[in-house]
Amino acid sequence: MSWWIADYEVPVDKSNRQFDNVSIIEIATGSYVKEAYYAIRLRKLVFYGEWISEETLVKLLLSLWVITAITVIISDRIYLHKQIKLTEERTQRLREANRALYEKSLVFEELAFTDPLTRTRNRHEINDWLSEVTAHSIDGGIPFSMVFIDIDHFKQE
Repeated sequence: MSWWIADYEVPVDKSNRQFDNVSIIEIATGSYVKEAYYAIRLRKLVFYGEWISEETLVKLLLSLWVITAITVIISDRIYLHKQIKLTEERTQRLREANRALYEKSLVFEELAFTDPLTRTRNRHEINDWLSEVTAHSIDGGIPFSMVFIDIDHFKQE
């Protein structure tokens, strides 16, 4: 500003714009501006100088992208590995539960189709077996005969 140059008697060779050591930027307005919220849009900010070269900046940005990508991949891999481990543990528990249920079903099947006193097939199992054998003999043309003996009062109470 010209008043600054005049008041502080700044030499002409030093009176041009110099932004060598700017630590803060303030904007001054005239005296008759209403108090309100204003927005300033900065379209472009250009730094000049050799603080960091363009080549170094590109390498730095590229390195940051690569490091970020590797970090994301590693963290995803760790997360997925934990998920796979949990799934394998659940699968193992389900296999054990299925095995226990199968063994129980065998016990219940034996109870359902076996007479507890004689350990022979009960009426339900004999009916199922007889249906199968009859169908097989009819389909194959094989002669088939069976004798049933009913013993009354087999067990005394």
